[in-house]
Amino acid sequence: MVSVMKSGSIFSIIGKKTATKRLKELQDQQLELRDYQAKLQHLADARIQLDLDDGVAYNYTQFKGLVYEGADLKMADLEKASQWKRDLLKGK
Repeated sequence: MVSVMKSGSIFSIIGKKTATKRLKELQDQQLELRDYQAKLQHLADARIQLDLDDGVAYNYTQFKGLVYEGADLKMADLEKASQWKRDLLKGK
């Protein structure tokens, strides 16, 4: 909570530190969103065709860097699972 000081200052020292920290977090999030938006725009402009018969793993790999990747979903695992499709495309 922000406390008001009688000396005319709006924020106490603690309030200023909290506000500065929050501002930094928001600026970092804004930069992250700008980067994500640029990647998203690039792929949207590419107009990637999805074929449901290719499978989820292959379709996810087309959106590398945009889709969720966590402990339960690793891009390397998806790339291994969809290697058959890439091999098939090379053979054409």
